Amino acid sequence: MGEKNQVSLVIYDVLGKHIKTLFNQSQNAGNKIAVWDGTNEFGRPMNAGVYLYQIGAGKFSQTRKIL
Repeated sequence: MGEKNQVSLVIYDVLGKHIKTLFNQSQNAGNKIAVWDGTNEFGRPMNAGVYLYQIGAGKFSQTRKIL
């Protein structure tokens, strides 16, 4: 079995406001698939537009833009 790390995937708006945490849990290394349904933490739909996602695993962290 591979290395285990705390992994998080969080969605933000372009102003940096937290929209939704898709997951924040310990996971084994390997490829994963995550799907954001376009809603916030309360299940309300968000407007179409540009958002940011930040993924972190162990010491790795990366932020990218999504439409």
